[in-house]
Amino acid sequence: MRSLLVACALSAMVASAASSEPVDLTTRFADFKAKYDRRYSTEAEEAKRFATFAANMQKAEKLNALNPKATFGSGPFADYTEAEFKSYHSADAYFKDSKQREAELVHMSQEEKARAAGQSIDWRQHGAVTGVKNQESAECCYAFSATGNIEGQWKLAGHELTSLSEQEIASCDTIDNGCNGGLMQNVFRWLLEARNGQIATEKSYPFVAGNDICPRCNLNGKTVGAKITGQLALAHNEDDMASWVYKNGPLSIGVDATSWQTYNGGIMTNCISQQMDHGVLIVGFNDANSPPYWIVKNSWGPGWGEDGYIRVKKGSDECLITGDPVSSKV
Repeated sequence: MRSLLVACALSAMVASAASSEPVDLTTRFADFKAKYDRRYSTEAEEAKRFATFAANMQKAEKLNALNPKATFGSGPFADYTEAEFKSYHSADAYFKDSKQREAELVHMSQEEKARAAGQSIDWRQHGAVTGVKNQESAECCYAFSATGNIEGQWKLAGHELTSLSEQEIASCDTIDNGCNGGLMQNVFRWLLEARNGQIATEKSYPFVAGNDICPRCNLNGKTVGAKITGQLALAHNEDDMASWVYKNGPLSIGVDATSWQTYNGGIMTNCISQQMDHGVLIVGFNDANSPPYWIVKNSWGPGWGEDGYIRVKKGSDECLITGDPVSSKV
């Protein structure tokens, strides 16, 4: 009888939440649960998650209409409420207060901009990008953006590509707020002031935060993986950013990731752009494509988006991509 009641409830939700939806949401929900190994503790919880899934699929269809070059739908966050998903892009307050005062402000020359215009670069193909990582439920996007930038700068300075420790930043950085958020430029500043620019390898200090766990700092016996010597901030425009990336490698940025929850692939051309709330990493761009796009590495695991990446239209400040471009110096 309980199973019958839940089935009736699910059917009612399908009718009310997706009456015009041509695809069978019950089947899609079953496929989603199988793909992402979702198991719910009670039938009531499953009914709640189905309702959330149905609502998110409606939002995805609206995003599909607004972004004809991209696809949105079922993904690892498809049964998350808006509040639950927010913990994965919750750096609003930090970016609002970002002043970039510590960093040297860099403007690229007209010659450098002309050299990059119409070009394409993907630093993954040049061995300057480590594999996609996962911040889990910890609010540590800034740490993953910062390590991604340092990893690329370290490699392009002539060293071996080395995966670096986000856990050191989350547990030890006294400028930021640990597993509750921070900024990439703060990470660079802390490393320079407190660690002589050094950061541990991921192998010696692996990431274990999440699920309300954020261990105390412990730098004993950790292996140094890289060393930075300074930091810089770029002018807030896509021409300067592209010419810098083309010449120098991966770049830390802030974005508004509000509309990224159900992104599956393709080029986002109409992104919610209201307030930066998430730290990510530009690893390349393609000006030869129509439309041109940025290649952005995220920290939500390889099961999200295009194997952990998203492509964002270049040239119209989608997702506020020009809001906080910063880099370490090696």
